[in-house]
Amino acid sequence: MTLNSPPIEHFYGLGLDTTTAALTLAIGLPEGDRRYQSWHLDRDLSSQLQPLLRDFMAPQRWTDLAWIAALKGPGSFTGTRIGVVTARTLAQQLNLPLFGFSSLAIAAWIAARTTAQKEWSVAVSQAGQRGTVYGAIYRIRAAEDGLTVVSPDRLMPQSEWSERIESETGLHQVLAMDAQTPIDRQQLANAMLTLGWQAWKAGARPLWSEVLPYYG
Repeated sequence: MTLNSPPIEHFYGLGLDTTTAALTLAIGLPEGDRRYQSWHLDRDLSSQLQPLLRDFMAPQRWTDLAWIAALKGPGSFTGTRIGVVTARTLAQQLNLPLFGFSSLAIAAWIAARTTAQKEWSVAVSQAGQRGTVYGAIYRIRAAEDGLTVVSPDRLMPQSEWSERIESETGLHQVLAMDAQTPIDRQQLANAMLTLGWQAWKAGARPLWSEVLPYYG
């Protein structure tokens, strides 16, 4: 399948996150014009997502989009599923690339952006069930807004994760995420757009069918 390649004036990226009780939407150009909005919806997500997304898009149109991105988890089972399904449906109907970003990768990118270091390695985890954690290690290069996977997202026993981060050399930060961990929604929105544009410029054009939810 050949994906749409809109002209430069239509280069907007759209990002959505539904992995927590809050819905966050972001839209923007590679540079300059960017905006976001966030709502605490919890159980109202399924009924409110479509109308909020429709209203948020204005004044841009669906035909103004170059790509769509969604956080695929780990996160809330129901919220993550709703967000990924919505993003997949839009990408399929609009014939656009769909980027699926790990919630852990976004958290690592945000953490690294708060430092003044040129390169920052972050081990980030989120609790699973029955003594397990979702863990991953990322390296972020500030100058290029680049994110490299050192150790991909994986569900493992807490003991194995502890051994993993103890054996990792050059690690700058260990971050444990949970439902109470505050996330700056503006930084989250900027992360989705920045990483989306970075992937787009690198030539990535993933099909909607490649993005699946990864539950926490």
